[in-house]
Amino acid sequence: MYGGRVVEHGPVTEVLGDARHPYTRGLIRAIPRLTGDLSLARALPGRPPTLGTLPAQGCVFRERCERRMDVCETDDPAAVTRDGRTVACHATGRPLELVGREELV
Repeated sequence: MYGGRVVEHGPVTEVLGDARHPYTRGLIRAIPRLTGDLSLARALPGRPPTLGTLPAQGCVFRERCERRMDVCETDDPAAVTRDGRTVACHATGRPLELVGREELV
């Protein structure tokens, strides 16, 4: 969940092994590892939204998202279910190289 909205749902092992939403991937990258280089854990950029001031339109995660596009400003992403996994993201299923530079905010 992010900003009171479900952004990804599915079996735990599948979500943790192959996160599809940028927020879920960010959370997994932020988990400190007990072995190896502890500096590999990365915090998500920015700050979480205040629930009382969520945007009226668009994706609630857009300000912190590494893959945001123009459509994220205006359209709330629909939750799409495939193979038992549900993800609400405009960029899901679009490889980063297919998200044109002109589309990035």
